[in-house]
Amino acid sequence: MNIQNILTALLTDCKQLDVKTLPSQGYFYPEDLRLSIRRAEFWDILEYENTIDRTNVIKSIESIKAVVKRCVELNQPYTYDHLKSVDIIFVFLEIVKFTNGKDIMVSYTDRSGVERQAPFGPETFNYFDFTPFLQHYSPETREMLMSGYRFSFPSIGVENSLSAYINATKDPSEFKDVSFDFLFFVSGRHSLEPAEVQNLIQIFNHDLDEVERKKVSSVIEGFSPIVSYSLKVDGLKVEMKSNINLENIWHT
Repeated sequence: MNIQNILTALLTDCKQLDVKTLPSQGYFYPEDLRLSIRRAEFWDILEYENTIDRTNVIKSIESIKAVVKRCVELNQPYTYDHLKSVDIIFVFLEIVKFTNGKDIMVSYTDRSGVERQAPFGPETFNYFDFTPFLQHYSPETREMLMSGYRFSFPSIGVENSLSAYINATKDPSEFKDVSFDFLFFVSGRHSLEPAEVQNLIQIFNHDLDEVERKKVSSVIEGFSPIVSYSLKVDGLKVEMKSNINLENIWHT
């Protein structure tokens, strides 16, 4: 980081993130969407540290989402709900970096067996290769048109709509064996009404025949590697899951 960037960070409350540097690489966002982050405040960090739980993935994700929701700004008419869920942890880590004023270092072992550290950021992030899929990409609708379906990563708002629908039922366990693949085929939406969720569950679990279900699964599977965050350092793939401590992230 050069002196100009350091001074800019110190003198401004917000920092703009280029959506093209997020894991989804901007492909699924409206072209005019702009994303900025602000530094987390003491109470944001305190709440995070009081709720993060390595034994409960869902609870930990909610802790991360809470920080992101309070620390992001999007240009109108866009809101936090428009963010793609696959990008949330990346945005969170950028907020931590901006708040602490220093890089997040990820430990790894180099080819000679020496323990080293590499900074997390766009320069080292191991991005998913969208090249094989670009023949299916529609820049007008910001989605992939594949096998008769319109694929896009789900937004936070759509995921929250599903969570609200499940939590509103008398017995959430009834969804244990239900497929939620429809989340990837509601392109452009940042919320769903309960009736829409119910209808989509019916379609993707009962109305589609086996051939169509396999098409849906195949489309989603092609993009599945994007959820595994990793760095690329000196030709090595460095997995972040086992090399970063989210519980103590604000103090590393």
